[in-house]
Amino acid sequence: MKTKTLVIALSILYSLTTFSQVTFHGKVIGQKTKESLPYVNIGIVGKNIGTVSNINGEFTINLPNSYNSDTLRFSMIGYKSQSYEVRKFKNKFINHQELIIHLEQSMVALKEVVIIDKKKWKTKILGNVNETDNVVSGFYSEKLGTEVGTIIKIRKSPTYVENFSFYIAENTFDSLFFRLNIYNLKKGKPFENILDKNIFIQTNVKKGKVTIDLEKYNIVMQENFFISLEYVKPLSASSGNKLSFGSGFFNSPSYSRSASQGDWDKGGGFCLGFNVKVKY
Repeated sequence: MKTKTLVIALSILYSLTTFSQVTFHGKVIGQKTKESLPYVNIGIVGKNIGTVSNINGEFTINLPNSYNSDTLRFSMIGYKSQSYEVRKFKNKFINHQELIIHLEQSMVALKEVVIIDKKKWKTKILGNVNETDNVVSGFYSEKLGTEVGTIIKIRKSPTYVENFSFYIAENTFDSLFFRLNIYNLKKGKPFENILDKNIFIQTNVKKGKVTIDLEKYNIVMQENFFISLEYVKPLSASSGNKLSFGSGFFNSPSYSRSASQGDWDKGGGFCLGFNVKVKY
């Protein structure tokens, strides 16, 4: 009887330990400037648990005990990433009334300016041009850090990226605010963000094509890459709103992830209508 009671007690304790979680509220600032860092990606690497800091650098994240052995990462374009084992992060900050994460600014090598002779370079549209509302797809959730995008296969190296376009099939939100990201590839999947500056997109287009001029960023690609849109601000406090993009089948493959630092999932047969205008 005592043995059974002990087993039951241990089972309950194990259950509570496994499924309980700790919620942290904090702020991310620059190490030298002490200024708030907006839209920092915060999440458990390879898992669907993450968020993005707000305009004031503030964040809230729930960390289940079942991920104690995993890695929690804070990252932002232009800054060195900060990583913690989840268990050690909890032990370090659990009793802090004010949780402050400091990120150190990274040294970015100056890019070589590419001068293009337009008479000699070819102009092409690469990716998926699907300006339709018959086949649509979009974000799998409205969680901050959710991201969707498409692989772009270049024809020749180097390739200069002039602009990025996507087609909104339906938008019932008042306004949309995204971060544009560009990643290199590893084993055919998005790997590391290659941008050295944040590129934000704000639009109130309800239906139609949206084009973003990228010439001032001097983006030159040597290999195939992945281009995506990321939720970094809450869309709306009200429910029932919709957002979808024109899509197609069996073109350049699309990938998505549902949290900052999360793993990437292939979008089945759906291919988002994301494309770039390039010169090579």
